[in-house]
Amino acid sequence: MPFLTGAIPPNGRWGERLDRIGLFGAHLFALFALLGISVAAVGLFLFLLAFLVRFRGWRRLGRDPMAVLCLLLVLYLSLHSLIFYPIAATVEMANDVLATAGSWAKLTLLIPFAYWAGGDPERIRRLLLLALLGFVLGFLRKIDWSAFDAGFFLTRFEGYLPTNAFGMFAALGVLGLIALRKRFWGDGRGTLPRWPRMLFWGLLLAILAEALMLSFSRGSWLAFLIAAALLLGLELRRPASAARRNRAALPLILGFLFALLIAAYWEQIQVRLAGEGPVAAQVLDGNLQGLQHSSIGIRLLGWRYGIEEWREHPWFGLGAGSSRHRIAASSRPELMMYDRYWLPHLHNTYLEILYQLGLAGLILLSAMVWVLARGVSAEHRAGRLPSDLYRLLLATLVLVLVWNLFEYRAVRHDWRFFWIIFAGAAYSFHLRTLLRETGSPADRGQQELRS
Repeated sequence: MPFLTGAIPPNGRWGERLDRIGLFGAHLFALFALLGISVAAVGLFLFLLAFLVRFRGWRRLGRDPMAVLCLLLVLYLSLHSLIFYPIAATVEMANDVLATAGSWAKLTLLIPFAYWAGGDPERIRRLLLLALLGFVLGFLRKIDWSAFDAGFFLTRFEGYLPTNAFGMFAALGVLGLIALRKRFWGDGRGTLPRWPRMLFWGLLLAILAEALMLSFSRGSWLAFLIAAALLLGLELRRPASAARRNRAALPLILGFLFALLIAAYWEQIQVRLAGEGPVAAQVLDGNLQGLQHSSIGIRLLGWRYGIEEWREHPWFGLGAGSSRHRIAASSRPELMMYDRYWLPHLHNTYLEILYQLGLAGLILLSAMVWVLARGVSAEHRAGRLPSDLYRLLLATLVLVLVWNLFEYRAVRHDWRFFWIIFAGAAYSFHLRTLLRETGSPADRGQQELRS
């Protein structure tokens, strides 16, 4: 890909083949990230291998803050695991230390994916669309259509992903469809008429909005509302030269969507929101008995336990993947959910990072997010990042940051794959600028993925 790496070396044909392999792997990975783990892993292997062989800007990349932070994180996790592995209480816990540290380290694969995303808006939109379609197909594939009836719309859908994760991905899909709606609708001059595009867009929006409601995940609902408000605010701040009907489209779409969903699920929403009222009153009174029988209550108890444990090891935590083992070994009855099983984690990503990796780990991971957000803003101000993708990336970041207050899934394959796609797409604009400013880029179009 000469627009990223400079002139093609003498073996230009092999370089072009590597480009095709890397691009194919990135597209395969995006489509199957939430559809099939095995195929997604093949795509990841292809684009990573092609990146390692093809990339020649290591010196330039080595001076970039994101690359430095990724390297520091990998080194920290390696040293951290070497310390905590031999002192783990059980063999299972020791194995989890290594496995979880490896999962945290894989978040740095955003850089190879960013290379193949290339800072190309059209390619990134295509990759995001593939990821969206993979999620929808995965969701529809898991429905038992032979037993499909009206009762399906009144219960939490749990056949694909855990409901909270399912709600988060559905919320991201709704945000993406709204933010990039003009790309779906088109201008009427393409190969397809405008009405089939809008029909397809509306069908996807209806499926994902329904999926968001079927998760009955309060954390996902809250995160979506905050992110949608940000998206709306960013849309309304567009230059006054934008067409009025376009400026009014988002409020109308969101207003209609919210009204329809609230009316259809009013009783279930009331149950989900009001059901924890007695728990809140109980906490305010200082009575913590029986909270493990409530989803919010068990979170509060887990947070209290996690903070108590972390305070004893503030800088380096208690070991990657150690929380579930230490919770079970604590024999604290309030951490047993519904008197049946131990709390599997602390239901808060930030607290899990502190618990596992300490302040040092939280600082490194937070710095990566900060550098990513700062780079996105800088690229948008410079005119290299289109406004629709800028709004979507910021809204996505806010949604995920809020959602992580109530859940912990960062080391699971689905969340990790999502991070690689989202963060890689966001970082790709800065990476493209970095390599262009220090090299002699050629024409981007010559190295596109060819059919």
